[in-house]
Amino acid sequence: MVQADVNFVNGKIYTMVSEGESVSAFSVIDGKIAAAGTSSEISQIPAKQTIDLKGAVVLPGFQDTHCHIAEAAEGTKKIDLSSASSMDEVIGMLSDALKKKTDDGWLTAYQVDASHLKENRLPDRFDLDKVSETVPVFVSANCLHNFMCNTAALEKIGKDCLAAAPEKGLMITDKNGSPTGRFLEHGLLKYINKVRPCVLRNDGECKDALEKTLLDFASKGVTTVHTYDGFDGSECDSLGMYQMLERDGRLPIRAVLNRQGGVNNSIGALSGFGNERIKYGAVKLFADGSFSQRSAYVKKEYSDQKNWYGIPIRTDDQMFAAVNTAYEKGNDVAVHVIGDGALEQVLSIIKKIYDSARPQQFRLIHMLFAMPEQLDELAKYPVVVDTQPVFIPNMGILGKARLGAERARYLIAMKSMLERGIIVSGGDDAPIANNNPFVGIRYAVTRETYLGSSEQLYPQECLSVYQAVSLYTKNASYDAHEEKLKGTIEIGKLADAIVIDRDIFNLSAKDISGIKVLATYVGGKSVKEK
Repeated sequence: MVQADVNFVNGKIYTMVSEGESVSAFSVIDGKIAAAGTSSEISQIPAKQTIDLKGAVVLPGFQDTHCHIAEAAEGTKKIDLSSASSMDEVIGMLSDALKKKTDDGWLTAYQVDASHLKENRLPDRFDLDKVSETVPVFVSANCLHNFMCNTAALEKIGKDCLAAAPEKGLMITDKNGSPTGRFLEHGLLKYINKVRPCVLRNDGECKDALEKTLLDFASKGVTTVHTYDGFDGSECDSLGMYQMLERDGRLPIRAVLNRQGGVNNSIGALSGFGNERIKYGAVKLFADGSFSQRSAYVKKEYSDQKNWYGIPIRTDDQMFAAVNTAYEKGNDVAVHVIGDGALEQVLSIIKKIYDSARPQQFRLIHMLFAMPEQLDELAKYPVVVDTQPVFIPNMGILGKARLGAERARYLIAMKSMLERGIIVSGGDDAPIANNNPFVGIRYAVTRETYLGSSEQLYPQECLSVYQAVSLYTKNASYDAHEEKLKGTIEIGKLADAIVIDRDIFNLSAKDISGIKVLATYVGGKSVKEK
């Protein structure tokens, strides 16, 4: 008889194949589930190791379908401004960090949030000049759609370079045309990053930070991350960095690498290249910005700013060319869409280029606001919508202000999507938001405007617990065409599973965010934090 590598017995193992379905045991051979059933049945299979779950609850490993691993890794070396509540605090925290600097490089910070500052605005170069007039200072907003620097940094970047850039309109200037030190969106980062050194200075630092970040995700029950390009130009999002970790036995979980603007590697790989541990995913494009900065592109003017519709990143012709080029080469295409105007632009392109003979699909990232008639159209095509339930509180504050009550009804309308047969997956956009899937699951179920609030963001869009868990398990598998490989606990699938401290399906919804992960298994092997 074949010997299993490990048998898991005496558990409450939710397979997620269908609602409520469970087994008490499963057996693993070569990283995959070879058998599942009762503990007595599985115990009859010879195994090198047997793990007694002692009645604990088990779920398939979670998949985070939208995060920025490089940015999170780089964040371990940046000044975190997320706790700042005023401009003085921003300046004070940066000034304190400057005093501790031991090199003559740039001062780099992230996670400043204008909505948390009493001034209700982001810093500009005049604020940051109070930190230093000689050391370049560079700061990214928590939404990663706004970037700021002081005068010294502007001088390093070179005003002439910025003025000549095709994306120069993304540089905010004052009434005299002088740069304020603020940049919208990502178009100018390629120029800035040519002169701004990455905070991770070599391969060793990159590997250490990357491993630490992936272990953090594993501790929260995540066994696969779908990561998108970082914003610092480090090697943390390169295939080679993940390969080095895997070679050295330091890659704790699986990774799908999605490339911004196209696959940029010497062998010209397309979507799907790789293996069960590391693979290339989709080509990522941007259609618009964010609601926080009113750069999300909407069809009708903003309720709180007359005659303003947001910012379409590309013209219709430019967007068609970008999507069609990626699709024709054989890639999946993932597009950042926030507003219904951006969605309309992308939907019109999908209608024109979709070829049923092709295996590719379209991923719509965020899609915070979509009207019912647009959802009806989307349901006709191979589309996966990557949602972030942790955005629900923010939309409770911003959404109604930006869109008005009538349109805000359709913010993050996950139930409406699922009812139409659209595949909806779950992520968090970390490090922008909390990377604990149980927090996201709670928000998907309750739609609280903040944890513990009795106010809900349109409760008719609340999901069941099973639907919410599916966002991070069986549904998430479709993002990289892995629905036959992971997402449920059944024979033939990867033995990625997590053990949790209580039964998520027999729990008050408001207690879901408190669930702790007792163990994380990838391919049947334990992932232990170092």
